[in-house]
Amino acid sequence: MQYQLAVLLVCLASTAYALLGVGRTQSTAVRGQLMCNGRPASGVKVKLYEKEATFDVKMAEGVTDNNGYFQLQGYKTEISTIDPKLNIYHKCKFGGAFLSKGNFRQLQWPVLQEDRHDHS
Repeated sequence: MQYQLAVLLVCLASTAYALLGVGRTQSTAVRGQLMCNGRPASGVKVKLYEKEATFDVKMAEGVTDNNGYFQLQGYKTEISTIDPKLNIYHKCKFGGAFLSKGNFRQLQWPVLQEDRHDHS
């Protein structure tokens, strides 16, 4: 019980500091090309998140262009170093069969340290 209370207090404190502007503004950017079976994957939804202990915070979202390229950038004020990740929502052929209509496969990809920037 004490551990859970301590975790809750840390989460609340970091949220309060961020709302009050305490911390440093950090940014990240990611770009790339998505391919499906050797062809550009167009119209694929991509989202850039900052991982949190309680829930992830979306920093940016977009879709790939006709050639499968995308570019996202986002920022967040945080006391600690941000931990960004890229989510990719696709319907590419997987395991020899297409996913059923309406079902997307979600991939999560960590964003490397050299792609993060501190604006303090």
